[in-house]
Amino acid sequence: MIAGFSRIEELARAKAVDPILFACVEPHEPALLETLARTVRESLVKPVLIGDEQQITQAADKVGIDIKGWELVRSAEPNESVYTALELVKGNKVGGLVKGIFGVTDFLSLILERNQGFRVGKNLVSGIMACKVDQLDRMLFICDPVVNPHPRMMDLVAILNNGVTLTHKLGYEQPKVALLAAVEVIYPQMPVTTTEAVIAKMADKGQIKGCLVDGPLSMDVALIESAAKEKSVRGEVAGHADILIGHNLAVSYGIYKAFAMYTKSEYGLVTLGGKVPAVITSADDSAQVKYNSLLLAIASLK
Repeated sequence: MIAGFSRIEELARAKAVDPILFACVEPHEPALLETLARTVRESLVKPVLIGDEQQITQAADKVGIDIKGWELVRSAEPNESVYTALELVKGNKVGGLVKGIFGVTDFLSLILERNQGFRVGKNLVSGIMACKVDQLDRMLFICDPVVNPHPRMMDLVAILNNGVTLTHKLGYEQPKVALLAAVEVIYPQMPVTTTEAVIAKMADKGQIKGCLVDGPLSMDVALIESAAKEKSVRGEVAGHADILIGHNLAVSYGIYKAFAMYTKSEYGLVTLGGKVPAVITSADDSAQVKYNSLLLAIASLK
């Protein structure tokens, strides 16, 4: 268990013995350029800026960032920038992707195209929010608030495994995974409870490894030990979950935004399952959030 992003930063520094190349798509976003400048100063990242030179330079000037010496690949339009970045991924030239001024849905639709270099076989790509909530003594990992709108059962297993893979990289031996629903019992009128019970049983039988899984669990029971006791929910996960799995994007995105907007949570967001990690943050995310997200991406590397 890790207490916050300071530990993730330590792990990222250990991985970045040499600065890691990240292809930055349409990076004419002041907060992103501030973040990249910070990672350059700290020898974590070597950015490859891909986009319109004038727009990038103007954004850098706006926040007083000197990008002289940074690699810049000129691109005529945004889609070309994405495909240029994907060529770098395909050629093993970069260790990660970063989205700048580009719609999330459009960006994902391009990088997830077959034979473009990002997807790896049948691996499912999914997003993970890592956050530290003041009210809890541990970090939480929310999966998947970014990529998959309506995952089927085996998609949920793949999303779970991506979350487990990240937490293993962060030093967890047996992360506790909660499959979220509105109730803690199998309730036929809520098909998700049946799906989640099957996934939990798969873990019991060793078909899902490296973690402890329980579900269905409501959010309060998953996170708060006293709530689990009050509802007589037993098990090692109840009240102690590290990873929260929403059964669809609406649930996971709602949890992500609730933590981001209404709690004092330090957070970051990374997308895993592709050939390289991708940092896909919102335009309104702060430079600190973007920095945290890059730390997650670096820490997730082999």
